[in-house]
Amino acid sequence: MVGLNGYTISSGIISSELNDEKIVAIPLEIDDSMILGYLKNKKIDLSKIAKDYLELLKQHIRNYGFEIYE
Repeated sequence: MVGLNGYTISSGIISSELNDEKIVAIPLEIDDSMILGYLKNKKIDLSKIAKDYLELLKQHIRNYGFEIYE
């Protein structure tokens, strides 16, 4: 993204631990919302590592002040 001077539209939730300071979120000037989710096969339970990852992700999202709906 940095090398191409590119952009994308996303949730705006950025981890500074994974990206350098050149990657920034600039909010759009619109009154809208976004729903983030995931899909899983209902016949198969998530592994422990997948469950742990989702809990860490939810906590990270809560730190931004967003609500989690389950």
